[in-house]
Amino acid sequence: MISPEQRLQYLEAMGVQVWLERSNLATKDTLTDISSFDLDGVHSVAENCQLCDLAQTRKQVVFGLGPQQAQWFVIGDAPSEFEGASASLLNDMLLAIGESRQSSYLTTSVKCQSENGGLTVEHLQYCRVYLLRQIELVQPSIVLVTGEQTAQSLLCSSSTLSELRGQVHHLEPLGITVIATHHPRELLVRPELKREAWDDLQLARKQLQQ
Repeated sequence: MISPEQRLQYLEAMGVQVWLERSNLATKDTLTDISSFDLDGVHSVAENCQLCDLAQTRKQVVFGLGPQQAQWFVIGDAPSEFEGASASLLNDMLLAIGESRQSSYLTTSVKCQSENGGLTVEHLQYCRVYLLRQIELVQPSIVLVTGEQTAQSLLCSSSTLSELRGQVHHLEPLGITVIATHHPRELLVRPELKREAWDDLQLARKQLQQ
């Protein structure tokens, strides 16, 4: 009989993503209770995290950027993905709805910047506890989550991005509104999706006006 860890590896190899509750994940280190930590405290824990293999290859931990009481909370997938052309496009997207990168809190679902690239379910799930605490502390009015893997991890869903976008989600138990959309990186490759991204931004803005 194969172990749960082996089963997860086999499913990932077949392209099947399985989103598990944190308590069901076999940890390589004890997960620090960060429920009472402020953002600086959570950042410090993330910098010393040894829960997954990214700890062995990371160049640095990229935690978050922006005001600590931002109305918009924008999530990408991995550090460096909101740089260059992707960053410029994201800024244009936010400016189009009267916001900006400077007034929004930007972070990523995975905190370690690594040369290896490629995110696994394990990477996303171990970092999810940091992400949820960030959201809890910033208390944004809206969370804009970009990219399929990131949206699936945050919402604990196996639905495709096509199924997740275009509708309003609520992040429990925080009760914060979440809108899923395409990552700017994908929009640069497939500009025909910009119409859908614009619709998602309009939906997010509509939630703020209610």
